[in-house]
Amino acid sequence: MKKDDDILKKTYLAGIGFLSLAEERMRKTLDVWIKKGEKVEKEGKKAVSELKERFEDLKKDFEKKIDIQISKAIEKLNLPTKDDFESLKKRIEELEKKLQDK
Repeated sequence: MKKDDDILKKTYLAGIGFLSLAEERMRKTLDVWIKKGEKVEKEGKKAVSELKERFEDLKKDFEKKIDIQISKAIEKLNLPTKDDFESLKKRIEELEKKLQDK
């Protein structure tokens, strides 16, 4: 009987030891996964931020190119620009003033 009790006690203690070891390893594994997750999250945020900056740079560059192309098209078509209209407006105002002074 004592031998059977001894075997049961050893089996019981081995089971507790196994569970303790499993818990310890699980905690370590979870810690590794959490740290990896935090790292990936941080890197992801950085990547998104870099993409946003790159997109803004591309957008500004594209807008500049469009403005240049529109200006070239207006020039080719010989259409009056805003400056041309402002100049004409100023000349008309000057002429109107001269007419009123006479």
